[in-house]
Amino acid sequence: WPIIDKYLPQIVELAPDCNINMKEKFGLLRIQCYGQMIDAEKVRALQEEAYIASSTVCEECGAPGRLHTEFYWRQTLCDRCAAKLHKK
Repeated sequence: WPIIDKYLPQIVELAPDCNINMKEKFGLLRIQCYGQMIDAEKVRALQEEAYIASSTVCEECGAPGRLHTEFYWRQTLCDRCAAKLHKK
């Protein structure tokens, strides 16, 4: 949530009339905007920053993490949460 709280208000300010979708894909956060933007280049830069930031935060607990690819799916997790999921 801190990543969304940081980047979403900035994107909404630059793209107030856009439809904005957020999703996790391949273990990373994607923020998508569809419609007219005040500054599309800045929006794309913020989307990229959020995407990169999401690769460093565990999506389970919010601790520092990394993208794990050793499962059947990709997920950004800290080592503790990855170990818990791997035991299941």
